[in-house]
Amino acid sequence: MIFAVDLGSHEWKGVLLGRRWGRWALKQIQRVTAPEHTTQGVAVFRQLWETCGQKNPKVVVTLPDRAVLPVVVRLEAGKRFEEDELRRVIQWQARDHWLTPHDQLVVQWQSFWGRKGQPSVVVGSLVDRGVLSTYEGFLQSAGVSRWVIDAAPYRALNSVPDAAFDLVHVGATHTTVWMVEDHRPLAVHRLPVGGAMFTQAIGQHRRVSLEHAEKGKRSIAFLPEDWGVPGTEGRLATLEGVMPALKRWTTFIHDALAASLRRDSMNTRVPLYLAGGGAGWARLDVALQQVLGRPVTLWHPRVMSELTMTDQLLPAGMSWTALSASVGAAWSARKSR
Repeated sequence: MIFAVDLGSHEWKGVLLGRRWGRWALKQIQRVTAPEHTTQGVAVFRQLWETCGQKNPKVVVTLPDRAVLPVVVRLEAGKRFEEDELRRVIQWQARDHWLTPHDQLVVQWQSFWGRKGQPSVVVGSLVDRGVLSTYEGFLQSAGVSRWVIDAAPYRALNSVPDAAFDLVHVGATHTTVWMVEDHRPLAVHRLPVGGAMFTQAIGQHRRVSLEHAEKGKRSIAFLPEDWGVPGTEGRLATLEGVMPALKRWTTFIHDALAASLRRDSMNTRVPLYLAGGGAGWARLDVALQQVLGRPVTLWHPRVMSELTMTDQLLPAGMSWTALSASVGAAWSARKSR
């Protein structure tokens, strides 16, 4: 059994992966509200862990987007780096985006080797050593015996089997755009705008609590033909509150994809997946599709043909897009059990 937990900024989500009739199956989905203070972390994690109901599964934990900085390093064909040199290259790539001193950073990476004559790619992640120690303390105090903290921000990519695709992962505080070709990440772009920012914008515009703003956000109808439906006046007011942030968000995604190293950066034959807990808005995929002029697909475990699951597992009020990182982490961990 593998229990993968995505420690999001807004919500902690756990999925239990196990074998069933010779195939990997999604067996459980658990969720708890993320603690407001680190001192509450142990109790919250223990609640999630005990709800799992398994005696000794392998636990894999992914960190929130705000705690990890992703970096893509492209190497010349046949180029190899020693570990210390590669660590310096990753830190140098992140120099304008991360102010933490290098001696306080933990650097992880994964290599994606290209075919003969093609460049290789290294995807690195930088994590503050103090943040990492805090989450290690959660696990130890919660009584977990077998665990791995996976700081790799690209685990959501493992939940998509396509050789070439684009992935827009929307978290509570950040949006990350990945471009993948031939099973290798080409580039990554990150914007500090996520679902929480949209909720705050709605709350300030309508002068309501964040709880009410969140409910309003998830009932928004983005398309003009939806606005004339009787009873949607509140939705339109909610939409007006979020439009400035939404315009900035969609422009960022468009520009990130346009800067792709692909010959045709808006190639409609390359699937584009919308994932993450912040992506579960009403018809957000359709709105983004209109801006980009290409098909947009909401991520769902069914894209993974080797994984079995049932829709009845999904808790009420939760979207499948919120589970892309935890499912991707569990899927990666099955190879190293």
